[in-house]
Amino acid sequence: MHLSMYSNAHPHKPEIISYANSSHYLVRIADMNGQLHTLTDRQGNMFTFNSQFEAESWLYQHGHRHAMLCLESADDELANEAIQADRLEIPLSH
Repeated sequence: MHLSMYSNAHPHKPEIISYANSSHYLVRIADMNGQLHTLTDRQGNMFTFNSQFEAESWLYQHGHRHAMLCLESADDELANEAIQADRLEIPLSH
């Protein structure tokens, strides 16, 4: 989902995904059908944030007050799934 097409009208909580030993963060947002999409730039590349705070701030500025924080490890990427316990709902209050 391109940043310019983003709308916070969907009731699903966005996800902040931590990867690469928490050195990069992605944001996934649900479309009107509930399908999650990673934010992308104008060239279609995944839009990465340099910190969890930066991702939280972006979501807060776009009307969200909660998000799911997902911590992914290299093992999760190999198994192609994250363990449910690695997800935590966090408040956004920046």
